[in-house]
Amino acid sequence: MCYEDLSQQDISEAMAIPKQTVNLFVANLLKNRYVYFENIPQSRGKKIIRLMKSWTRLRKKSLSAFSKNQNLIGKKNEIESITSAA
Repeated sequence: MCYEDLSQQDISEAMAIPKQTVNLFVANLLKNRYVYFENIPQSRGKKIIRLMKSWTRLRKKSLSAFSKNQNLIGKKNEIESITSAA
């Protein structure tokens, strides 16, 4: 099984957290259209979670914001070290 072929139960077991917690998280992702469910033909009602393209956009946006924030922190620390050395 690859990491993309996970059900809510698989995530719950792998992370040792309650299924209800996973369900709340996935329900929020579904509501915001970041994931969708895909039925597994050989199983009874088991569904795997699939990422949508909107997830990729969100991830890129989040990483970009994180990177910008890290750059600002680095510049702030650089300025503080220059001013404290003077």
